[in-house]
Amino acid sequence: MYIYLFGTWEPDLSAFLRRRLHPGDTFVDVGANIGCMTALAGKLVGPRGTVVAIEPLPAVISELEEIVARNDLTNVRLVAAAASDRDHELPLYVGPSYNIGLTSTVARRGLHEQGRARAAPLGSLLTSQELATARVIKIDVEGAEDRVLAGILASVDALAADVELVVELSPRCWSDPQLRPIDVLRPFLERGFHVYLLPNDYAPWRYLWPRDVGAPQRLRDLAALERRVLRLDIVLSRRDADAL
Repeated sequence: MYIYLFGTWEPDLSAFLRRRLHPGDTFVDVGANIGCMTALAGKLVGPRGTVVAIEPLPAVISELEEIVARNDLTNVRLVAAAASDRDHELPLYVGPSYNIGLTSTVARRGLHEQGRARAAPLGSLLTSQELATARVIKIDVEGAEDRVLAGILASVDALAADVELVVELSPRCWSDPQLRPIDVLRPFLERGFHVYLLPNDYAPWRYLWPRDVGAPQRLRDLAALERRVLRLDIVLSRRDADAL
């Protein structure tokens, strides 16, 4: 509905992708949903680039396939699976029809299990070429991002030096009630990544000014990562700057 009314979705993230992705780049969309960012990235990286859209929910995959076909995106590879920390099967807790994007592999109040999905570390879902050339990896998995990031650690050394991870953290949805953002992110900090806060507001009135976008700002006080907040949108980047 937001795209129909305002012509955009997550304008700050979209603007960041427009600045980062160029023809020939590789974009990985973990939790692609119906493909808003997949479609945008597909146009930005062009026919010489690659987009990998990872989505486990069959009903959503059908819509994703339609959007890819409608936009004539021949550079998109769809992966019907969930990214996780190991090879296994995960339950799918499906969101309501008015917001299927709430679907998660983590149990949440009001959501019911409707099937299971193959799950594997990101390094197992990508080819070695995709892993080595990924410019941006977007992770939006409704509470399973702690497991996705843990899985990435096994292949983090295979990633490009300039790779950036855009992650929507939902700490209060994590399976481990003691786990904090700093616990999940510390291994990346130890490998030279910095944390930047990405503006992201889902309130309808924010979309009245879709071009009023903000750049990710460096988070220097890491004490903010010790709290289990409801949501935290971040970018992990090895670039040492005040803003991206």
